[in-house]
Amino acid sequence: KPLASAQPKNARILYDLGFAQEHDPAHAGEDTAATSYKAAIAADPSFAEPQLALGLLDARNGRLDDAHRELQSAASLSSANPALHARALRSLAVLDEHSNPDASRDELLEALKLSPETPADILLSAHLAERANALPEAEAAYRRLLAVTPNDPDAIAGLAHSLTAQGKTAEAEALLTTA
Repeated sequence: KPLASAQPKNARILYDLGFAQEHDPAHAGEDTAATSYKAAIAADPSFAEPQLALGLLDARNGRLDDAHRELQSAASLSSANPALHARALRSLAVLDEHSNPDASRDELLEALKLSPETPADILLSAHLAERANALPEAEAAYRRLLAVTPNDPDAIAGLAHSLTAQGKTAEAEALLTTA
């Protein structure tokens, strides 16, 4: 706090203060963290970390429009490193999954160009395929997820649902029985 007071235009210090406030278990620091993140953004609009942090904080607190705006800003900054850019895009993909599946798919694909696929990416792709009624693609995604995370209950349930929707009930039943 003294450093931030002494250097109110130092975006890095303001971001670090916000991070500390957000993760302080002794205080409900989300409001103060948001204020510090906003001050960091105002001090240096090209500094992506506070925009990503504020977007994630807003998303966790149900402020989805604000979250979307901040994450979009973080994702569009050319100064963001690839990992941060990918994280912002993945977060946008999750936010857009239900309201805008096409944008979600595009955001996920962009993130995958910047960093390796994660199990959460595979699960999101399976959900998006189901939403698009592309059941064979959803089945393939769930199978890929099970190859990476064997016995994952979400992957098993998703694959069983996808198989049942395709009329492969015997295969779904065998999968569930084994699980």
